[in-house]
Amino acid sequence: MNIWWHGNAEQLSSFSLINRHLVAGLRAAGCDVHLLPSDSAHPQVPGERPDVYVFHGHPYDMVSAPGRHNIFIFNYEYPILKAQDEGLVEALNQRFDLVLASTRFAVSILPRLGISTPAGLLPWGFDPTEFEVGAAPGSAAFTFLYLGAVNHRKGTDVLLDAYRTEFQAHEPVRLVIRESMRHRGFAAWAAHLQASLREDGPQVEWIVGATDSVAGFYRQADVGVFPTRGEGFGLPILECMACGTPVIVTRGTGPDDFCTPENAAMLEADSQEGELEPRLSHLRILLRQAFERGRADEGRRQAVARSVASFTWAASLAALEQVLSNLPEPRTAASPGHVRGPAGSASWQRQAEHVGRALRRSRPDLLVGQSQYCAEAFLHGGTRFKVLYRDGAMFDVMRNATNEERTACGLPPLTETALLRWRTRQEARLADMVVLPSHASARLSEAWVDAAKVHVLHPGIGVRPRPAPPRGHRVRFLFWAGAAFRKGVRVLLQAWDQARPDAELWLMTDREILQSRLILSLLTRHPSVQWRPLHGTGRVWQQCDCLVLPALEDGFSAVVSGGMGYGRPAIVSTGSGLSDIIQDGVNGWVVPAGSVEALAHALGRATDPTSVAQAGEAAWETVRPMSWHRYRTAWWDLVCRTQPEIR
Repeated sequence: MNIWWHGNAEQLSSFSLINRHLVAGLRAAGCDVHLLPSDSAHPQVPGERPDVYVFHGHPYDMVSAPGRHNIFIFNYEYPILKAQDEGLVEALNQRFDLVLASTRFAVSILPRLGISTPAGLLPWGFDPTEFEVGAAPGSAAFTFLYLGAVNHRKGTDVLLDAYRTEFQAHEPVRLVIRESMRHRGFAAWAAHLQASLREDGPQVEWIVGATDSVAGFYRQADVGVFPTRGEGFGLPILECMACGTPVIVTRGTGPDDFCTPENAAMLEADSQEGELEPRLSHLRILLRQAFERGRADEGRRQAVARSVASFTWAASLAALEQVLSNLPEPRTAASPGHVRGPAGSASWQRQAEHVGRALRRSRPDLLVGQSQYCAEAFLHGGTRFKVLYRDGAMFDVMRNATNEERTACGLPPLTETALLRWRTRQEARLADMVVLPSHASARLSEAWVDAAKVHVLHPGIGVRPRPAPPRGHRVRFLFWAGAAFRKGVRVLLQAWDQARPDAELWLMTDREILQSRLILSLLTRHPSVQWRPLHGTGRVWQQCDCLVLPALEDGFSAVVSGGMGYGRPAIVSTGSGLSDIIQDGVNGWVVPAGSVEALAHALGRATDPTSVAQAGEAAWETVRPMSWHRYRTAWWDLVCRTQPEIR
């Protein structure tokens, strides 16, 4: 059996530990398992389609399900679905054959969320050779332990509040916080908690850093404390018990499966907006009771360990092998129609909406897919005519261009999952026709897609009834880009530094460019350059005179083309799809992609307000016929011309 196991595997987390154990166990049992780390800096692209695809990780991959059978392992901590996970229900119902959950709590959530896919139970475990009862704790002080990630869900703030309120500095007690990881999103929150520790309070020892094993922390503690606001399973809680250390844990979450009066004191909590809020007053009582009860003797520690003795990785593996030997029937062939990504206001999402409108009249033998979202539909599509479309060059081109620029700017490269690379390559391989937005995108994609399949359709443009009047001041250039590195921000700033034009430049990007010392040095050198956060383009077009986009790769910029529809010309590179419609010195300016010298010269040419106004008028005339209605008609005509029987 060929299995792809997709999820966290390299960076430390419970997800990674679980995946490593189960993958190793399956391989030892003779399964051909290809591990696809979602957190790898150097992913290896897999080969042929698997018999079974398993996803277990976070963030969730709500798109991929490339196997003949597809399994999603559902670790969810809350009784309702959080807003950021709203696409999960649709993904599980449409793409997966089986959902596995590690606790009865997690299984019970599935029907409440509207998930109708068949479900099963797959509990996690521990390694008895690592987590076993050892010698009694050596510290003179009674030791409470929290081990795991420090974030809001884990309730570390509640633990610190209760502990510091209940105990005094002179009492022989200490709290050990063993932080296993610090996620970027909670780094400031955790740092604030750490900074709030006071020397005149009860003893707190905060430990950060990797170790070969955390079993020693469990064995040297008297009580583990886990006041979570939500928990799907709680692997550190189980490991703590396996070492003979009783716990305090929030009632009503995943650990209820292995918590008993013998091994745990259950913390009461109130339900607030879909998560639990541990009662601070009750936690204080439980901490004090544990302290006054004193250190557990050898007999009790052995009893605690025995209470969870059945939760081992061997048991987890046996349950998983049983699941794999009794898989449900896989889903049938893909439905015809239009496969697209999530709806939204981004330019690629608006383009997808127009594609769907264009093809509403099509017959059932046509399958149209938006790149990065349609690999599974193409795999199941049978003999249907498959059309792939993108808003730019193929994924590898975009990512390579981005990482080359990030490296030049002194920033680490972006990573992507091996599965994303595999999906985009499969889409290009399986498609009968590939529609790209510009000849630049087609040229840059030649290494990844058969040129005979490629057709170019320029997207539509929103055009004003007449061009907006020029500002009549010193020329102000606008660079507006979410993917600033790939769109040429370094080239632009170096060209500005070389040309030093008598003009202004607004850089509207995300904040990440400010992490580059090179970018910052160029910004601070020129007061005429202002960085501004991204916001709506309509008002910005009114405040600027000329757009500039020296992209290494850009499909057909909606910002620049929209500016042309407003009567604003642009300087673009040959890497931009707008070079298809801009004539150098007529309705804008075109420079070779990556050339600082050529861009510096063009900036100098475009600083004359009269020339900019004339080019803006010509730009407006150029894009005036390029409506979205024309785009939809061109789509329909292209499909019918290629497959006449569809009409």
